[in-house]
Amino acid sequence: MLSQQLRQLEADGVIRRRAQQAVPARSEYELTDFGRSLRPALNALASWGKSHHHAMGVTYSAITH
Repeated sequence: MLSQQLRQLEADGVIRRRAQQAVPARSEYELTDFGRSLRPALNALASWGKSHHHAMGVTYSAITH
């Protein structure tokens, strides 16, 4: 499931994948400029979550890690 999400984010231009020639094989991901443009929206969502975590039945420490 994670691999599917990463592939979709890459196809959408949100992240960039760099394959590492290592054993075992690994990949590194980074945000593109387009992906970084999402930061204000994601920060707003994170702020909302911190303000409403009690209503969602989630502990604050669970959303900060």
